[in-house]
Amino acid sequence: MDASMNRDSEIINNNQIDKKIVKEFLLDINCLDALKPWISKINIFDILKVSRTEIRHSNMLSWLLDANENHGMDDLLIRSIIQSIVKNNQDYFESKNISVLELLTIDYSNFIVIREWNYIDILLLSHEDKLVICIENKIGIGEHDNQLERYVKKVESTYPKKDGYDALYIYLTPNNDLPSDINNWIPFSYVEVLDILNDRIEKENIEPRVKLIIENYMEILRRFVVKDKELEEICINIYKKHRQALDLIFDNKPDFGNIAADIVREYLANKASESENIIFNPDFSTKTIQRFSTETFNKIFPSIPDVKGFWGNGINYFWEIKNYYSVGKLNLKFVMCNYDLQNGGKTAKLAKLLNKGLKENWQWKTFESFNTIIVNQNQTDEFFEGDYEDIKKVIFSKLDKAMEKVSSFESKVKKLWTMN
Repeated sequence: MDASMNRDSEIINNNQIDKKIVKEFLLDINCLDALKPWISKINIFDILKVSRTEIRHSNMLSWLLDANENHGMDDLLIRSIIQSIVKNNQDYFESKNISVLELLTIDYSNFIVIREWNYIDILLLSHEDKLVICIENKIGIGEHDNQLERYVKKVESTYPKKDGYDALYIYLTPNNDLPSDINNWIPFSYVEVLDILNDRIEKENIEPRVKLIIENYMEILRRFVVKDKELEEICINIYKKHRQALDLIFDNKPDFGNIAADIVREYLANKASESENIIFNPDFSTKTIQRFSTETFNKIFPSIPDVKGFWGNGINYFWEIKNYYSVGKLNLKFVMCNYDLQNGGKTAKLAKLLNKGLKENWQWKTFESFNTIIVNQNQTDEFFEGDYEDIKKVIFSKLDKAMEKVSSFESKVKKLWTMN
């Protein structure tokens, strides 16, 4: 009893300290006034909630890169980017046998700008000049699945060198990151894009409304894409002064991972109450992975009493829903642990029925796995910042379809098991 009272007293004391820390921060709230130049202005990209969305940056860049668009800058951005790339990558053009002179004197009004051609973010194409310029835009999300090599193969098979086409590949990132395929892709940074726009915005005769849009975009680049040194210094000073309060606020901010996990948990709890087949105990779940079992598989792979290890309680298997909210997907998989000595070799039997191999001294085996896409990975922030009920409705609908695959797999296994 004394230990319990002491813990309660400690919790109450810590809560009082936390409240005092936040109160002191609120009494000094004027310290945030230094941030007003960055947060008080109306910005169309903030209003539309697209400030940090990669796909929206690609849309804006496509517009600015198109010499035939109505921004009033003609080919300023694409020509300036090419000039900078040529200046700093002479060896690249020699190795690719691309004429630098032709590249610097080309008429960029001959190009069409295409978004998401075979998943390439931005593609500029001129059949007249026999030139393809590919731009892969990376903000916050890295490469995946050898995508750069695949893009090169696709471009070179569609617009081959033998037909007179040259191809230029640009890897655009906030900090001039190196691409995985350094032989084909040239790194270029948003810092340079911002410098080009900043240098020309006052010199060009741009219509006021268009100028406002470009200035809004430049502000977003400074705030969310490239480092603004002055803003960084102000934030560091505020954080040093109120570190404990800001840490508390940050620790309690809405978390996209928690949102997704809560919705999946609610879905499984609902299904467990509605269906005799779904069994859900949240004690076996985490923020990242939600686990459930089924009556169908419990009859085939019943728990083994008094056996310890793995998930505990002699549990042979689980269906797992792993939360990859940052890339907009859930992964469902059926996993078994190695209780074959205790369960009569049931995992080995299942592996044989499904033509799956088992490694020597294996501990875990995944027999079924599939992804459920919730939202395009470039729109995850926008999606999870939306209305909670709308988010839940989408995830519930996706999980309903996923459960159909779960049921189909279990029916397949049950049939094979009965026949053998």
